[in-house]
Amino acid sequence: MIHDDTMIAMHHNHPEAEEREQSKLWSNYTETQRAKVEEIAAWQSKAGLSDAQFVEGCPKMSYQSWYQLRTGRYSAKDCSRMVGIAVEHAANRRKTFVKAKTLSATPFPFCETDRFREIVDAVESAQAAAEAGDDDKIVWVIGRSGMGKTEAARQLVSRHGARLVTASESWREGYLDALTDFALAIDVPQPKSAKGDPKAWPSKGTAERAIMRHLANRPGILCVNEVEFFSRRVLNLLRAIADQTQTVVVIFCVPDFYTEILEQGGAYALQLRTRTEGVVFLDRVEVPDVEQSLRVFWPALSAETVRAAAKELRDYVNQFGGWRALKRIVRGLRGQFPTATHSPGLDDVVAAVALQKDYQHAR
Repeated sequence: MIHDDTMIAMHHNHPEAEEREQSKLWSNYTETQRAKVEEIAAWQSKAGLSDAQFVEGCPKMSYQSWYQLRTGRYSAKDCSRMVGIAVEHAANRRKTFVKAKTLSATPFPFCETDRFREIVDAVESAQAAAEAGDDDKIVWVIGRSGMGKTEAARQLVSRHGARLVTASESWREGYLDALTDFALAIDVPQPKSAKGDPKAWPSKGTAERAIMRHLANRPGILCVNEVEFFSRRVLNLLRAIADQTQTVVVIFCVPDFYTEILEQGGAYALQLRTRTEGVVFLDRVEVPDVEQSLRVFWPALSAETVRAAAKELRDYVNQFGGWRALKRIVRGLRGQFPTATHSPGLDDVVAAVALQKDYQHAR
């Protein structure tokens, strides 16, 4: 007996079968529909997205359906509806694609410090816990302002496919505002009016359920930044995400908030602590971190000069702004020494630090 797969292969290898197959392509589409689909497919190809990557964030269409649609194989019954879904999703997908590109384009080359590797290790450990069915899916990244928390979050977005939501002042009073920001960050389709225009979420419960359904179907890494604006309801939302989905939640905050939430956060804080896989402190810029930053721009610097300059910079930036201060000084040195072959010396670094000290005293 011939296996079904063999029968299918024989069928498709037959010239007449192939001719019939080709004659069906695009036969159910209007010229306008085909033009729209081909335009979307051309952008997808240019962006380098697979079918699965393209349909990410679109609960109404699977990657198999999109493949059929973009190759002209979709049936007449659903063709019009699916073209409409694809057109709507393509607009949103382009925005998220551009946003991800923007987030990954940092003006100062990112340095693979030991602390960042600790964050990645903690996230990977949480992902393993999620796959095993455990609730330990929360990672805390704690550091004072200027120590690189936002930059680390951007690197998780650009390198590891994370999604980033940044809290705002409105979260303190409006839980629906927080839910709206979460929904936008993870590409939950926004409600539409009868005319098809975007509208606000009708209730907190509706938005919350939509977020949970979306994350249950598309788990990944969710970075939450500026959590000083959190309310207890947001903390409970993160607890629910850890409980009900395989999403890893990475919380970026300053030390005071972390201490306060542990001491005064009540039941919600306790629940987050019991679901925590790792805690990483971005507390200091170390000499190797500065050395790597200098080597990025001026690889010809001698080992002795790099070491001495790194110590000088390390001592200053840990007092005045951390990574932010380091980038400010290096940016100034790049203005004086813009090429890799024209490198600053130790005296130049000392002068740049002195200039920044004068600036700090004058403020």
